[in-house]
Amino acid sequence: MTSNAKALEQVKALFEGVPKEGIGIVLSAQHALEDNCGPPRGSRACSFETPHIFETGKPDGYEDTILIHRDKNPNTRGVAQLAPGAKPLQALIDDVVAGRITHVLALGGAVPVPVDAEALGHAKVVTIASHAGRLTELATVPPASRSWAEQSGTYVNARECGR
Repeated sequence: MTSNAKALEQVKALFEGVPKEGIGIVLSAQHALEDNCGPPRGSRACSFETPHIFETGKPDGYEDTILIHRDKNPNTRGVAQLAPGAKPLQALIDDVVAGRITHVLALGGAVPVPVDAEALGHAKVVTIASHAGRLTELATVPPASRSWAEQSGTYVNARECGR
């Protein structure tokens, strides 16, 4: 397995000289705002250097009217607030196939059903994830990440609080 320091060197070399218009960033509803925002940790002012921002997470599941919410991701609302214009993963795949995006930096390995991520194999993909998934299988460089249980972070509740 590649150490994170070596993986970081590989990522830097992979993205060196790539125009920002050719880079796609995938944010994850499975991760804290600090992870989605990137360094510096805890920063609330995020600025992405590419116009191509996408989002991913687990698909919706069972819900009831009492306690169980259909959204199985801990931070869908947080990602929506962080990057209101983020597009679904299928839009990234379409951009890769069209040649508009050649490099992808993805947080998390989840691919929502029925998205077929196979076409992402045409791009250079870096996936930072704590668990294996379709995006980690496609990764050119797979640096590891800690799981939610091993770190602290900010998650935004799926429901609005009453006032």
